Amino acid sequence: MSANAGGDLPADLKSAYAWLTTADRPVGDVSEAAVFEDVLYRLGYKPDGTPAAGDTYRRRRRALNTALGHAVLAGDLPENPLQRARRKHVGSNDVVAGESS
Repeated sequence: MSANAGGDLPADLKSAYAWLTTADRPVGDVSEAAVFEDVLYRLGYKPDGTPAAGDTYRRRRRALNTALGHAVLAGDLPENPLQRARRKHVGSNDVVAGESS
């Protein structure tokens, strides 16, 4: 649940949400599986196409969750699709090897 649940959103979040809802495509499009999967995929990458750090991914996911929660409250989405999405593991590619003989 959003930290702002039940209260008014700060002005900067309201203006960002207003821009998001009019700038490109309707917020409701994220309820389409292909669109939502693309959004989740892009959270893990920087604009230059290189992978983003794990902390960056988690911060972006939290921001997306807040925005989607507001979209639900505003009536633009029936539910927050992030609540049913599996979390992507972002982090080290190190593998713990078993004991060798």
